[in-house]
Amino acid sequence: MARPLKWLDWLVFQLVYFFLYPIVRAWYPIRVEGRRRFGAGRPVVLAPNHVSFLDPILLQAALPRRITYLMTDLYYGIPGLNWVFRRIGCIPIKQEGSQLNAIRRGIEALERYRLVAIFPEGTRSFDGKLQQGFAGAATMAQRARAIVVPVAIVGTFESLPRGSFWPRRSCVTVRFGEPIDFEAIGTKRPREMTEIIMQRIGELLPPSYVS
Repeated sequence: MARPLKWLDWLVFQLVYFFLYPIVRAWYPIRVEGRRRFGAGRPVVLAPNHVSFLDPILLQAALPRRITYLMTDLYYGIPGLNWVFRRIGCIPIKQEGSQLNAIRRGIEALERYRLVAIFPEGTRSFDGKLQQGFAGAATMAQRARAIVVPVAIVGTFESLPRGSFWPRRSCVTVRFGEPIDFEAIGTKRPREMTEIIMQRIGELLPPSYVS
């Protein structure tokens, strides 16, 4: 079962959002495009491209609503961050082995109408270009009858690409695409759904980010 968010979880998120994120926004001028009240009455899966460790931080900075992330369990080995990640409701995905438990917890979070984000590529791109997608986002959307919002994050690769350890200041754009309602489209196979998701993400990205 997805762990209910308790008062301490709420407090930690508020402290992080209102004290840390003003600093983040000052260092990274963020341009937000396409933000809207999506998914009224429906669960929502955010599906962003992934090029930098900064992506989840900047995506949350672009939205006032708390995001539940499915993220690699490698980050949970960082001292202190393990506790913070769990308090703000992140769901660890095993880097190796079965990921079914994480997907199940993501579905449960969607059924609680939390805003859930998963990076369909599974890992950060080495060259900044969009990679092949995996079926996690599609599976959760199918099981929870959720809509999928494709997201393009541009500028974080220039700031902190994979393999770098110190971020450079950069302008960042977070671009939200039109929601995808697979029930309306009539597509039910996760592989086909994933192809549509990745195509929609690619349409939001500049040419330099697309293979």
